[in-house]
Amino acid sequence: MFDEKEYNYSKLVPFVYWAQNNSSVFLKFELADIDENNLKMLENTIQLQFLCKKTELIYEFNLKLFGEVEDDVQYLSNERCINIIIKKKEEGYWDRLGSDKSDLKMHIKVNWDLWREEDDEEEQGGDSNFDYESMMQQMMGGMGGMSGMDPSMMGNFGGDEDEVSDEVSDEVSDEVSDADAEEEEDAVSDEVSDEVSDADHETKVINTNDVSDLVSNIESVNLC
Repeated sequence: MFDEKEYNYSKLVPFVYWAQNNSSVFLKFELADIDENNLKMLENTIQLQFLCKKTELIYEFNLKLFGEVEDDVQYLSNERCINIIIKKKEEGYWDRLGSDKSDLKMHIKVNWDLWREEDDEEEQGGDSNFDYESMMQQMMGGMGGMSGMDPSMMGNFGGDEDEVSDEVSDEVSDEVSDADAEEEEDAVSDEVSDEVSDADHETKVINTNDVSDLVSNIESVNLC
């Protein structure tokens, strides 16, 4: 939390990328180097402030949402973006993010990476089959440095150590196999070179003997 009165900074409205499923709304702000934030949810209105000392800016985003939501909001952040998960009070799909079509219309965009259609959810059996871990990884772009996250939302977000070890082991095995293959190729190449050299030597010996025989025949003829 910070007091905006302490900072004589300019204010901007950030772009938000949003998606939803049957039970939640996901907001993503692509803001870097955020030092502090203020986040409030009052009567279905989300009020956000992000402080960036590096650029001396305060980003403000205030929007009355389309439907009723829970006051408990999940906040995730890293060095490049901020993600917010809002729980809907009643399950169902919203027509839009804001209650008013015109509110911040130019600053609201769809996050197609997370977007789910209502028909898709019905086919997959609803939220019970929704892969929240994959969703988290997509939202955070595979980067670390998260803060302000409820551990219950994490699951195995960090990845299973055994799986990582197996992946590393497989990579090492592949590298060793490649190295062995290269050594075998070098050995075969050396053998072929040796055989070629031996063949050349034998050819030279044979040619020398042929010349000697020819000279002997000529001398015999001359003597006769």
